[in-house]
Amino acid sequence: ALDLQSAQPDFSWINEIPGRKIILKGNHDYWWSTAAKFYKFCEENGFSDMHILNNNCYEYDDWAICGTRGWFYEEESDPHHEKILNRECIRLETSINSAGDREKIVFLHYPPKYNAYECTEILDILKKHPLNRAMRVDKMTLAALEATLRSYETGSVEEIPVVAMLAAEPEALHQKAHQLASM
Repeated sequence: ALDLQSAQPDFSWINEIPGRKIILKGNHDYWWSTAAKFYKFCEENGFSDMHILNNNCYEYDDWAICGTRGWFYEEESDPHHEKILNRECIRLETSINSAGDREKIVFLHYPPKYNAYECTEILDILKKHPLNRAMRVDKMTLAALEATLRSYETGSVEEIPVVAMLAAEPEALHQKAHQLASM
C-alpha cells in the first residue's frame, strides 16, 4: 500500500487479532509517514491496540521491546543512503535508551549481519548496550505467524500446538510427563 487509506483493509484485519500490536517499519512500508498521522488514522478507524516502534520502546512485563528499521549501506556510496543509516542509528540508540534498565529485546528489519555483510554502525550500538536478544523477522517466521493467525481467523485454534498444549487436561499432561520420563 502506498498510503494509510490503501492499507486500511490490512490494518482492519490486523486489528481483529486479539492483543496489542507493535509495528516496526520495513523498507516497503510506503504508507508510513509520521507517528502523528498513523495514530490519527488509528483513532479514525477505531484501531486502539496498534502502536509503532519508532524512537521509543514498549514494556512487556519486565521487558522492553526496542527497535528500528536499520539499513544496508555496503554497496552504495550515495549520501542519501548514509543519511538514512545515520538516522536509523539515532533511532535505535533512542529506542534502547528509552528502555532504561529493563531487559531489552531489539527488533530490526534489516539484520546487522547478513552473509558477508556487517553493518558496523548498528553492531556498535548493539554492543554498547546490554541486550537480551536481537531479532529479525524473516519469511519463515512470517509464514508461521500467518498460519497461526489464519487458524484464529478460521476458528481452528486447536490446530495451534501451543494452544493445544495450554488447553490439555491435567491428566493428559501427567500421562505425557510419565511417558517422557520413562524414555
